[in-house]
Amino acid sequence: MLVAFWLSAGSSAPVNAAPSQCQGASRVYCNSATSADFSQLERLQKRLISRDVPRIAQNHVRWVRQLAVCNNHADRDACIVEKVKRRYSFLKVQHKLQTVSHIHQFNCAVSSITVRWYDTPAPMVWVQTATSSQLMFNVAQGSGLTYENKRSRLWVHGQKAMIWVANQMPHQECERVTS
Repeated sequence: MLVAFWLSAGSSAPVNAAPSQCQGASRVYCNSATSADFSQLERLQKRLISRDVPRIAQNHVRWVRQLAVCNNHADRDACIVEKVKRRYSFLKVQHKLQTVSHIHQFNCAVSSITVRWYDTPAPMVWVQTATSSQLMFNVAQGSGLTYENKRSRLWVHGQKAMIWVANQMPHQECERVTS
């Protein structure tokens, strides 16, 4: 963790007086507005490290470096809180520590998809197609629910869905399968 702190301390991020519950690399971005979310994330990381989950500490240092994009936002703390909630939610789902709230199956033009919804601090879904498995976060957008990551997008509205997965699945219209 000392290495993690040293790596992040060299960043150009403004240093806030971090509350004492913030540890390691996260201290650079931790303040009274973000400390509760960082504390929750750090408790989860300690749990994963105690379970000997490979590379969790290295991935965290890499993730902390990405928080620098929040320095250019009008509300830096809100940006950081959202990214911490996403990281926490991602780790909970990725390591199967979060239960599925509901599952829907959709038949699409070329294939079918299974969507698992999770009630996490940052709402997310796990979308499985015949060729990929993707975690996507909810993004605010007009009607329906939109989830995306860097490579994919899912839009769900009632019994309909649209999905796009880069280099694997062009935009497809889908219809929910009812059981």
